[in-house]
Amino acid sequence: MPQIKPLWKADDQKARLAELTAQSDDSAKDHCLRRDVRSLGALLGRVLVEQVGQELFDTVEELRRLMIRQRERVAHGSAAAAHGELMTRAQAMIQDMDLVRAYQVTKAFAIYFELTNLAQASPPRSPIGPAARAPPRIVPRNLIADEG
Repeated sequence: MPQIKPLWKADDQKARLAELTAQSDDSAKDHCLRRDVRSLGALLGRVLVEQVGQELFDTVEELRRLMIRQRERVAHGSAAAAHGELMTRAQAMIQDMDLVRAYQVTKAFAIYFELTNLAQASPPRSPIGPAARAPPRIVPRNLIADEG
């Protein structure tokens, strides 16, 4: 069985403790959430590859990256960005999908956003240790397969 790389590790325990004990208006408080969202996204990517295949993962990643770049262009005030090249490419990708692939991509994004919402809703972590606030056990199942 291949060695699974950890999603992250705390290289600086003092900085990690500062994140955990930061006041709610401190930007350090967001570091935990961002790391959790990145970790959940990475786990979802592994599940997509394992359950459906690399091709679906690649499609979802390409679409995700296109939309991130599109959002950044719009945020920086590029008026032409709203209906520019990136949006046209994303629309073409979606239009070229068959119904099954469109369902799988939609389901992958829906699961990602659900995981993000769960990460935001989770109670703050205690610096006491993982046993103090053990997360609920998630039972794996085929999340992306056709439910029809």
